Order: sequence, then structure tokens, then C-alpha cells
Amino acid sequence: MKEGASEGAHLRQAAKALGRDLGTDIEPEPDFPVIASHIWGWFLDLNPARQTGAMGPGAITYESIEVYSRMHRLWMRPWEVSALRAVDDCFLAVASETTKERQERKKREQESKARAKRR
Repeated sequence: MKEGASEGAHLRQAAKALGRDLGTDIEPEPDFPVIASHIWGWFLDLNPARQTGAMGPGAITYESIEVYSRMHRLWMRPWEVSALRAVDDCFLAVASETTKERQERKKREQESKARAKRR
């Protein structure tokens, strides 16, 4: 994502990573703060490497952040690590919602099939 891209563009990219279609739900937003755009870049780098289990994606760990910062020779300030974790918390909240929605849809489909068999 280019530096200074709008928040809406960032949200659409995150939704795409989650397999969600936000359609027109996202209104144009002011540009993403340039001072924090590097944090979004770090998140996009770390996101695909996260552990995923049956309950959905796991958090980006402090260990992953440390390894990433060493590999890229970054010195992350404490507020940047906190901001990165906050972005990840938002991602996980949306991912959790998506996982619950999928589970509920699957349960409804199974119940519907079971009712159809009984008929």
C-alpha cells in the first residue's frame, strides 16, 4: 500500500486478506497518517506469516515482531510496537467475527440439510 493511502483503501486491503467483501460500506476517509504508514507496512509483511488454527488466525507475537525487526535491521520504538499490536487486534476482531459468521452459516446449512432429509 502506498504511503499516504486513504484509510478506506487500507480497510479494503485488510478485508480482501480476510476474504470479506465490504462493498460500499466504506466511505472515503482522509489519508492514512504518513507518520504511521510504516506500521501498516510492517503489519502487511507480518500478517501472512502468522499462525492460524481451527479457531482462526492467531495474534502476531512479540517474538515474530522481534525476529522481523532484527531481520530488517529496524529499531522499533515502544509506541510503534504498541500501534502494530493495536492494528493486529483490530484485524483479529474482524477475523473472529468472520469465523463466527462462517460457523453460524455452516450450522444453518447443516440444519437445513437435516430438515430436508427428514421430509
